[in-house]
Amino acid sequence: MVLQGTASTAREAEKLRTKLLAEADTYRSARTNASLGYLLDRWLPQHDVEEDTRESYESLIRVHIRPALGDVPLTTLIRRSTELVEQFYGELRRCRDRCGGRTLIDHRPDGEHDCTASACRKHVCRPRRSVAQSRVPREGQRIRPRATTRST
Repeated sequence: MVLQGTASTAREAEKLRTKLLAEADTYRSARTNASLGYLLDRWLPQHDVEEDTRESYESLIRVHIRPALGDVPLTTLIRRSTELVEQFYGELRRCRDRCGGRTLIDHRPDGEHDCTASACRKHVCRPRRSVAQSRVPREGQRIRPRATTRST
């Protein structure tokens, strides 16, 4: 953990030192054993959003966030947030399924089936689009303009 600050006088430096020591103590002392998954389970039901937004959040949490970060204690996430989140996004940029380069088969139906008849195929890594890319139309695709409101 690295905490930094600057001060122009000795008195300000002493105040800054006290503040940084207190901040370091809060990081060291675990206030909860709860995990990110537990927090998400508590947050989502009370979060007031439209139904389609809720479904999107549930899907993103189930498919991407919970497998990667769901068991991470909140205290660890706070201390190492930059490292953990950058690693997570890096995995999503390489492959939206976070396959880790393993050779796999994408099976279409669950359970017993004939892969040839079911069009199962070798997994091909596809990165998850960034927010900036999410509004870029594919060839031949039209995007509805977003409704905007402006105050005068």
